[in-house]
Amino acid sequence: MKTCFSVAALLAAIAVAGPGCGGVQMDTKMEDPNANRVVTGTVEVGDGVVLPPDAVVAVRVEDVAHQGYHDENAAMLGNPNAPKPVTMPPEVIGEQRIDHPQGPSIPFAVKFSATDQQMAGGLILEARVSFGGKVRYFNVDSYAINSANIGSPRRVDVNGVR
Repeated sequence: MKTCFSVAALLAAIAVAGPGCGGVQMDTKMEDPNANRVVTGTVEVGDGVVLPPDAVVAVRVEDVAHQGYHDENAAMLGNPNAPKPVTMPPEVIGEQRIDHPQGPSIPFAVKFSATDQQMAGGLILEARVSFGGKVRYFNVDSYAINSANIGSPRRVDVNGVR
């Protein structure tokens, strides 16, 4: 009888205390990206450069945070079967295409969607100038975009392909 009472008391305690634990809510919803972000500036081709009529400038905002995967623990232990680092292409989250650009300084305004987490991690700006079916100029230097500098216009210098 004592055992039955103890089991019944335990079940009653679980019934009373159990729903209290159900009140903990795990919010796993991803943050919605802010689609109202814009980065502005100019792509600088260089003085004296005359772009042909078929020239196209592409300016992109890219998220490079997911680019690499590497199992450091397996590699540190000298595991010969440790996976090699994997490089993924950056995720393009905004792009502007400018057909028939004129002059050495080409203005741009790229609209993009990014979460606050992506902005905190930093995004990069990439510019390319193509004509004749080939990329002829691109930026060598990296241009970071984050929450602190999103409002500042960028000067993106592009270098000729050799």
